[in-house]
Amino acid sequence: MTPQTILSTFKYAEIADVTDEYVLIRIPLFPEESKPPFDPPEFSLQPPDPGAAETTFNDWFERDLWPWAWRKDDKFTARQRAKVKGSTPAIRAAIVKGAKAQYPSFMLREKEHRPHMATWISHERWNDPVGDVGTPEKPVKYFDISEITGSR
Repeated sequence: MTPQTILSTFKYAEIADVTDEYVLIRIPLFPEESKPPFDPPEFSLQPPDPGAAETTFNDWFERDLWPWAWRKDDKFTARQRAKVKGSTPAIRAAIVKGAKAQYPSFMLREKEHRPHMATWISHERWNDPVGDVGTPEKPVKYFDISEITGSR
């Protein structure tokens, strides 16, 4: 193939160097007038932020799970247990779904008869069928207003 054939075949080919022994032709892969056929991937030379996953977990715990806690005791331990048991987004979604489903029946119980959130998470109670959360060990007592005020 002659240099003239190469130059006529490739639109952006150019002669880079000529000697007695050779002709060096430069053919750019991506000419200045054209754009690469792909966008180069974006990456950073910085290591990933170790706090990013922590922030995501804490946001989930505070926003999605803790508002459904029927007994707001020992938040620190509940967070630790949730971090261990809720290792994937699918498990976290199941935990929240179970908490929402069981919340009404637990709220019928007096506070001391509701399970701590940390215990509930440790024992994976979100897997319990909703009908099996049990009835209150101690029934809720309703008062007649006349008993409280003393009037009949």
